[in-house]
Amino acid sequence: MPHSLFVYGTLMAPEVVKTLIGRVPPSMPAILKGYIRHPVIGHVFPGLIKCRDDNVCTEGLMYHELDYKEMRVLDWFEDVEYTRTNIEVQLVGDDSLNIETTQVYVWTNPGSDLDVAKSWVYREFRENRLDWYLKNTVKPCRHGLDELNY
Repeated sequence: MPHSLFVYGTLMAPEVVKTLIGRVPPSMPAILKGYIRHPVIGHVFPGLIKCRDDNVCTEGLMYHELDYKEMRVLDWFEDVEYTRTNIEVQLVGDDSLNIETTQVYVWTNPGSDLDVAKSWVYREFRENRLDWYLKNTVKPCRHGLDELNY
């Protein structure tokens, strides 16, 4: 059975996803209400936490047609800092209000590990940190997965 996944951080970059699972699954822009992403202190990636203001939205992508093995790879990559959780997102792209249930990685480390005074911005990550992140985090993770025959 295929899975779907809402992504809001580094997994929005096609280069990151392709390096990890070998392809870029079909995706649609989506919005998650009531959650906010903040930079993780000392890192280039964000954590997503529930926000007290339900009017706050986080923009991201919803990937479709992920298989079980691909989800396991992404679980391994996200590690124990995140918990994969069911969530409802609003798909963007047509005039209708299309809400779908999917999954998302929510930050489960203590809130003190997030810089809650700042927002994490995908465009800034993409322009300034993506190449470094691919070289120093994603490719070594992929190599580790290959060694595990994951």
